[in-house]
Amino acid sequence: MEMEILKTLGGIILCITIIISILASINRKGVLEKVVITNIVNTKTVALIFILSYIRNKPVFLDVAVVYALINFIAAIAVSKFFDGYHKQGD
Repeated sequence: MEMEILKTLGGIILCITIIISILASINRKGVLEKVVITNIVNTKTVALIFILSYIRNKPVFLDVAVVYALINFIAAIAVSKFFDGYHKQGD
């Protein structure tokens, strides 16, 4: 029973930090700062999916979380390469 409360509490805390991160991205002006905060939110979402998988005892959610993490990683690399090329052209 205590472990269930801790898992639920961890999920709630993770949701609160996701909301705080989203609110922090609203006040940012730079695109790169928003990309980093989006990456942070996506990473926390992966952790939330892992917790949900553990609570619900559904291993298929782990596959979803891994695929979501890979998409997040590839998107971060693509955006980084785009801005790297954009800054080189601007010089």
